[in-house]
Amino acid sequence: MILVSLTEFKKDLSMLSSLVPSEVEYMDKRIFPDGEILLKARNPEKFKGSDVVLYFKLYPNQNKRLIELFQALDIISDYFPRSLVLIIPYLIYARQDKRFREGECISLKTLLKALSLFKIDKLISLDVHNPKAVEKYSNFDFVNLTALIDIAKYVKDRLFVGEDMILVSPDIGGIDRVRMVSKELNLDYVCLEKRRNRETGEISFKKARLDLRDLNVLVLDDIIATGGTIVGAGRILAESGAKRVVAGATHLLLLGSAGEKILNSGYSSIVGSNTIDTPYSMVRIEPMLARTLKK
Repeated sequence: MILVSLTEFKKDLSMLSSLVPSEVEYMDKRIFPDGEILLKARNPEKFKGSDVVLYFKLYPNQNKRLIELFQALDIISDYFPRSLVLIIPYLIYARQDKRFREGECISLKTLLKALSLFKIDKLISLDVHNPKAVEKYSNFDFVNLTALIDIAKYVKDRLFVGEDMILVSPDIGGIDRVRMVSKELNLDYVCLEKRRNRETGEISFKKARLDLRDLNVLVLDDIIATGGTIVGAGRILAESGAKRVVAGATHLLLLGSAGEKILNSGYSSIVGSNTIDTPYSMVRIEPMLARTLKK
């Protein structure tokens, strides 16, 4: 197996290669004065007839990263590997998985149609917003891993040591994710009711009758972007008497001052994975990627 990536992701690839028998190859990047990008594999002949795994983070700077990814895939495909697995920890554009308003692009479909031009055998990602949509729009195998169980374990074992903890889904859309973690770790859970205005993006919550006195709470979601959902949920939980509240999500975009807003709205901590690198990315995804690749 050959693990391939850019040198920018060397830390991740070094850890992954230490967990699964493999050879590591990097691609170099050249940026021209006009801003155009050119990738070059150092030893492309090694790809021929080999099992190649391309590891590529697409966030931040996702639009620039896409052209880099397409070049990397094209280089590898030109050398006829025996198999090609693509790892994208955070699958960009996945939230636009259907046409919410007439005339809109289904961005996830566009991305997957582009990826389908290459000789990809399998795509591996984590906590994709709607896994069924990926399967619907792609022509390769898809593996959707989750970091939410490891995030919940981290919070339970390191932040709420020896104390009771309850899980909260901030909306109906995330209930299956929270239910899965609840079952795995034998924890109780509740679900809040969120409403989002599609025109303005404004978020509101239905008043909840919850009694969370003396309970520690972990609010779990797949992604935290602006923090609006998490902050709104925090207000409801504070009114319900929660003891301590932690925000957890696999993908921490934390746009603008989202992290600061969350910590100023009653949360004691934020915990996420390193699908996106932030100061709150406490859970490493390389061990679960290694287990999947070994299969």
